[in-house]
Amino acid sequence: QWFGDMITCRTWSDLWLNEGFAEYSTGLYFERKQGAASYRDYMNSLMQIAAVAQGVMGVPDLTDARTLFTFPLIYAKGASVLHMLRHVLGDTLFFRAIHEYANDPALKYSTASTKDFQSVCERVSNKDLGYFFQEWVYGEDHPAYEYSWNWKAAGDSTLLTIDLRQQAGRANPVFFIMPLDFRITAPSLDTTVTVVNDAREQSFRINIRTRPDAVQLDPGGWVLKSAFEGVDLPSEYRLDQNYPNPFNSTTTVQYRLPKRERVRLTIYDMLGREVGTLVNAEQYAGRYEVQWSSQNISSGVYIYRLVAGGVHLQKKMMVIR
Repeated sequence: QWFGDMITCRTWSDLWLNEGFAEYSTGLYFERKQGAASYRDYMNSLMQIAAVAQGVMGVPDLTDARTLFTFPLIYAKGASVLHMLRHVLGDTLFFRAIHEYANDPALKYSTASTKDFQSVCERVSNKDLGYFFQEWVYGEDHPAYEYSWNWKAAGDSTLLTIDLRQQAGRANPVFFIMPLDFRITAPSLDTTVTVVNDAREQSFRINIRTRPDAVQLDPGGWVLKSAFEGVDLPSEYRLDQNYPNPFNSTTTVQYRLPKRERVRLTIYDMLGREVGTLVNAEQYAGRYEVQWSSQNISSGVYIYRLVAGGVHLQKKMMVIR
């Protein structure tokens, strides 16, 4: 809150600087006091909210104050933009830029615009960040990635090919330019490589030392997105059995969507009382998985229910203490 008061927004179009920094500062507090996992959990929760934001953050609706202060668009997406910018710049340059922004004599105890903040970040990093601010502040929605991979032997090494595609359907921007991490794993391999995705459809070829068993997009959760592996879209709604089941502390639930829908995935006890919400957001067609922690939940049978596009699917799970 103090950060937002010390440098306040110059116009309503810059409101995300106040509220985004306030929300993001909370995440940094959690990181400093409780560790990186706490920061990740906090940012993941904000990005789930930001994923349903409608409109353009840098061009807000000024006709109604209640609309202007929309949490998903201004607060959650504002914090998500700072989270993504941190990964684009790296910790050293990001925090140096924040320090210089906060202590700029032309801005401190005064007002700032999005352009002012962008200029400080570009000066400190010596990088052109126009694409980033244009797509995330003055664009709308978020990327939906589809990816697949294959490999072939290449002498003493292995050539991994990753095919990446962003779903079409938006005009601003047509596609998002972002650095993306891919985690590549095998019994004797666990490495993460970063590529720059600057086209709607793109292939990346990476030499590794052994055959990969799995490839994961954005394992650190740095990008506001939806993503699934495999270019073949699901043909039907599907809710899979959780695994492990029975379980003691954490279980995974997988489901599939044949088209973009508003999705609600909830947990109920046998008396019909809701005990947890795993998903409550609009999502693209694809395959998804979420984890549920049964902390503070007693042993017993529970029902998890998927509601999307008028379809209701449910299955049972068992918690054992």
